[in-house]
Amino acid sequence: KPDASLSAYWFEECPETGSERQLEDDESTQLLAPMITLAHRRHGRRGAVIGQGSGMSSHFLLASPGVEELVTLEIEPAMVEGSREFYPANRRVFDDPRGRIVYDDARSYFAAAPEPFDFVFSEPSNPWVSGVSSLFTRQFYEMVRDHLSVDGVFGQWLHLYEISDDLVLTVLSAIHSSFGDYEVFLTSDTDMVIVATTGERLPVPDWTVFGSSALSADLCRVTLPTPSMLEAARLIGRRSLGPLLDSWTLQNTDYRPILDLGAESARFLGYRADGFVGLSEDRFVPAAIVTGRRVPPSADSVSPTRYVPRMVSLARGTRIRSALRSMKDPTSRDPAGLEAPPDSEFVARTETIAAWFSSLDGAEPPLDWQAWIRELGQVEAELYGGTLGYIEPGFYEAARGYVQRVSGPPLAGNVIEFRAGLAGWDFAAVEAAGKRIAANVMSDDPAIEPDVYLDGMTMAMLARGDAKSARESFDRFEPLGSRYMDDLRLRLLNAYIEAAEDGSLELATDHE
Repeated sequence: KPDASLSAYWFEECPETGSERQLEDDESTQLLAPMITLAHRRHGRRGAVIGQGSGMSSHFLLASPGVEELVTLEIEPAMVEGSREFYPANRRVFDDPRGRIVYDDARSYFAAAPEPFDFVFSEPSNPWVSGVSSLFTRQFYEMVRDHLSVDGVFGQWLHLYEISDDLVLTVLSAIHSSFGDYEVFLTSDTDMVIVATTGERLPVPDWTVFGSSALSADLCRVTLPTPSMLEAARLIGRRSLGPLLDSWTLQNTDYRPILDLGAESARFLGYRADGFVGLSEDRFVPAAIVTGRRVPPSADSVSPTRYVPRMVSLARGTRIRSALRSMKDPTSRDPAGLEAPPDSEFVARTETIAAWFSSLDGAEPPLDWQAWIRELGQVEAELYGGTLGYIEPGFYEAARGYVQRVSGPPLAGNVIEFRAGLAGWDFAAVEAAGKRIAANVMSDDPAIEPDVYLDGMTMAMLARGDAKSARESFDRFEPLGSRYMDDLRLRLLNAYIEAAEDGSLELATDHE
């Protein structure tokens, strides 16, 4: 099983011209995880990295001119020797005088470290490797916390492949009880970084860390991540997880090594933390309602990585909207449409969407209303995928006008109102329309996915302060969905209802 893979082009000269590449495979995590951590402590001078790996994480961190000292901890000398095969791509970890490699166990090192660090980034091996899970326990996090400076930050990499949502939660629970605040970012479709702070509130990230001249030179072959794309990598944080983790009893500790015992089994069975990944894939995310976090469309038509779902969806939506404008007005030259050469699948799909829009101007009903309703949801997801709490009013106005003009069935109009309410976080509209389509959702051929309906109706009722109705709706429609009961998204919904029942749920007022 390879770790820390790197494409051959990292060893080539920077091109003078030509299209930029997207980050591939492990490259995305090797860049984003350490730099997202540093962005929350932009002017950190003293840092540590746990795990040499390929050496790329330390190399990228040393690109920051503000870092004065970086200690890379590695327990196995052969790992460092092996990483020399990546030279000169990782040259700073070996050549930069500000960095030094220390051969020691991380827990042993921090037990004796005399001076505090401004940031620590931990990227050890997978926890199914013998002994590694001790670097994911509450006791270890408390040790690191005590060796951080005031408002220091700690970044923890964790994989989402060959692991379950519950096992990931045992790690987050340990961080939840050890640090004042934290946020989770996705760095690929199967990797994430948890950034925690000793302070009460995690500092706002300063994304200019990606703009240093040294790092820009490193990334001369790839698409540079922009602030809007980096914000799209944000997954969930303490406020959204609090209702679940405040009472979570399965915590990974030295004395109860749940991760150590469960990781091997999860790997063998091929589990995947689908709930966490879904937070970046889903069009509607209840956790975002708790914080009021909206994600608008991005101007970027190319994602820096092909593996973070919300980044990819935002970029694809930008390209589709640009292509549709060009089809409507061939004389326009939208810069967003020129950055990425279209492939045949993209062109075909865009033409299908354009034809669907054209049909809204007609006077003939579709041959199959159920198919039309599903296409409505698919078109919206492609045009505005990656956004949260956002929709262009004209999109659903055109759909409403068409249904009224051709005397469409009430179901079509009600689904439009439900989806429009979800997209714009109009929960009064969601609840009203949701009640009218409840019978259809319970049928053998629902016009809207039961999981989407469950998420929307639960949060609509909670936004109105009606915990009793939210519980009744959850119990009624949860069995119709496709998620397993240990899916993070179901656990969060249940936790939000319980918090509302005892009066402790606090929802942001942004959507009210």
